[in-house]
Amino acid sequence: MLLAGASQLPADQVELQNGDRYVGHVLSLSTNAVVLKSEVLGTLRLPRSKVAVITFGRVAATNSPAPPLGTNAELATLSGAVTHTALNGAHALKEE
Repeated sequence: MLLAGASQLPADQVELQNGDRYVGHVLSLSTNAVVLKSEVLGTLRLPRSKVAVITFGRVAATNSPAPPLGTNAELATLSGAVTHTALNGAHALKEE
């Protein structure tokens, strides 16, 4: 019964810049590395410089593919960041 409850705990997810995703529980986080405990892979030490996104506690542990990302302009609007591509696109719109 204890094991059944453990699988219901919210999982963390670490997504790397190359698109790889790891699901488990973040054990530690520093400027150099993220240490993640995965049920399948064991304890992983991931270089922080390769990490794109960390999501804490709201990820369902599945093998389903990642949802498609929006356009650069949509992502820039959502994150509050302006990307080089978004600037080029805005400039092109003004010229027309």
